[in-house]
Parts: sequence; structure tokens; C-alpha cells
Amino acid sequence: AIVPVCAPLFEGIDELAARVAALEVGEAHERALPPFLPVDRAFTQHGFGTVVTGSLLRGALVVGDRLVVYPSRKSARVRTLHVHGQSVERVEARTRIALNLADVGPHEVPRGSVIGAPDQVCVGRIADAQIEWLGHNPKPLRRARSLGWGSGPTRAQASIVCEPPIKSGKLGVGRLHLD
Repeated sequence: AIVPVCAPLFEGIDELAARVAALEVGEAHERALPPFLPVDRAFTQHGFGTVVTGSLLRGALVVGDRLVVYPSRKSARVRTLHVHGQSVERVEARTRIALNLADVGPHEVPRGSVIGAPDQVCVGRIADAQIEWLGHNPKPLRRARSLGWGSGPTRAQASIVCEPPIKSGKLGVGRLHLD
């Protein structure tokens, strides 16, 4: 959920606090989803091989799991899992982890890659998205170029086309084209 907040005016703070408190209720559902791990970095650790770090945003991982590195679609197996320097057998969503992977080299898992379950991630440069065109923008959104776009550690330039145009302060649909 996106919660509009204006910290200097204390607007939206109570709603934000309520939404954060409600996250505990939704954790069981998040753990049931396929794993999704944006990669912060990958390197070779002497005696271990390829190690990948990131924050597991959803799902759970268990030693021995078969995963896929996107966008390359390389298959990898989880050798070991570490949370804050401690070896564990299982990790769940919202955990910062180091993941020792078999069957891939660090050059095959660059920053911005995503590790997930097989056939669970769509790879592409064009996406349709729901967009809220903020109220301070006086003109409707029809087309825009050179927009910054981010997802996990990945950053890109984007252009967007909206048909029909999205009026100021309203929700609409647009097609993103990523570089």
C-alpha cells in the first residue's frame, strides 16, 4: 500500500502507523508466496563459491531449494543461508540474507538481478502500470520521457504513454518503456 505522508505537517502519520502495525497480520500470506530476492551484490567467497546478498522481500528459502536468477534464467541451488553471520536452514520474508549458490558464478548474478522460483518472474522492458498522477502536477499526463524508475537495487530510465491521459490527482493506466 502507498500511504501519502507529509512529515512537516504530520499528515498521514497515524494511517502509516496503522498500516505498519497491520503488517504482522499479513506475514503468513507473504511467506506462502514464491521467494523474491533482489540482488544487492554477488562475490566469490574462498571455500564457498558464489555468495549473493540481498533482502528477501517475500516467500521463504530453505537450504537445497532450486531457484532461478532473472533475467538470465540461470538455475541455481541454495547451498547455505546466513542471517547476520549465523548459518540457518530456513529464512522468511523481510530478512537480510547472504545466500551461497551452487551452479552459478558471481558474474552471472549482477547487482539488480532477481532470484526467485522457476517461472515466477516476468522479464521485459515494457510494462503496464497503474499510476497516480499527483495533484501538484497542473497538466494531465499523456507522455513523459527521461523518468527515473527503480525496483529493488535496479535503476533505469523510463518513458511513459497514457491513453487516455491521467488528470492531476487521479489514478490511471500507462505503459512504461524501460531503457
